[in-house]
Amino acid sequence: MGEGPAPYRPTPGVGIQRLLPRSPWYQGWNVIAVCLLCNTVTVGVGFSSFTFFAERWIVEFEVARSNIAIAIMLCSFGGALIAPFAGRFFDKASIRLLVAAGLVIHAAGLFLLSFAQASWQIIAVYAVLLPFGLVLSTNLPSQVLAVRWFPTRRGLALGIAASGSSLAGILMPPTVSSLIDRFGWQSTLHIAAGITAALLLPLVLLVVSNGPGSSSKEPAAQETTPASTQTQVTTAVILRTANFWKLMALSILTLGVVAGVEILLVAYGAERGVARIEVAALFSTLAIATVGSNFLAGFLADRVEHRMILAAVGFAGACAYTGLAFAHGFVPVVLLFVLLGVSLGGLLPMVGASLARQFGTSALGRAYGLAAAILAVQAVFAPLIARIHELLDSFVPVMLGCAVLTACAGALALTMKYPRPQAREAAP
Repeated sequence: MGEGPAPYRPTPGVGIQRLLPRSPWYQGWNVIAVCLLCNTVTVGVGFSSFTFFAERWIVEFEVARSNIAIAIMLCSFGGALIAPFAGRFFDKASIRLLVAAGLVIHAAGLFLLSFAQASWQIIAVYAVLLPFGLVLSTNLPSQVLAVRWFPTRRGLALGIAASGSSLAGILMPPTVSSLIDRFGWQSTLHIAAGITAALLLPLVLLVVSNGPGSSSKEPAAQETTPASTQTQVTTAVILRTANFWKLMALSILTLGVVAGVEILLVAYGAERGVARIEVAALFSTLAIATVGSNFLAGFLADRVEHRMILAAVGFAGACAYTGLAFAHGFVPVVLLFVLLGVSLGGLLPMVGASLARQFGTSALGRAYGLAAAILAVQAVFAPLIARIHELLDSFVPVMLGCAVLTACAGALALTMKYPRPQAREAAP
């Protein structure tokens, strides 16, 4: 048996952080709020609002939409390659400095995009710089920090942290679209880069630290460490754990099916009596329901067995897709999209919560980094589902197939077995 990993030791603020007055509430909530803001802005500008920039680039550079779309694909694949290595750094190094570095890279990427003179330059920035910026400043650090700062209300903290990407889809597209219409796409990128460097970066440097120090107002709590962490949690140990692969499989099925349905939503609406302008409301409905479900799942994660929540995620999705197979008209479809958002939002915080329960706090970065890389597989579902629809020319078998896949995800969750926790004193 290898020697167990050194227990995680929270560190107090350093440098200028010591000069800040204490907040009247627990400092961990400030950390989560900053992570949420970083996630919303960076994902919102780089991903959620990509289509509004792309429309201008297509016209200005006389390039096909499919060529511009390569930028997003390469950015996603680049993030998947970087995440496992970044996760190991988040377990060992200063998260504050890593997030700050990600914001600097992201701001530099946006600034360089504003000077693009050809489509290949846009693709190059998305392929080389933005993956580092997004991985280092969004979901991965948010999840690790939520786990470290909240030994007792961990699920709720994870739920709030996970809502950043959903908020990005709600808040940023209309904001960015308005800025582009008023100032142009180059000036909009300058504004986004300026906000990242002048607002987000100082907030991270002033607020974020690896964990609560001795001055924390939150009383020391009993934290549970899974028995599996009595041996060193290496990459090989994670990859040999059955629960890890079950979590990855059900997550890939859930996320991949949603992505496939979203890409067909305009065509689905045309077939089912949903006007094009109402399709935009379906996207908003899905995003809002996802945010609400993030909070609900996080709240329940502190009180309910994790596998039961994950099973409910799968079965809720199966019910939603079964209804969508036969629904017609805006009202029933929008109600089913609320249920679909509940399913999607329930999954996101549970990935971090389940990994923390399985592997412990000290190895969460490594585990989450590996998970982020593996979850990139879900990208194949969108073109696959679109192709199936082209061949069958009907949404009934497509939606019923999606229902079967998500029901399988729910059934798989019921087979998950977590290690028996061993109580230990949380670090001071």
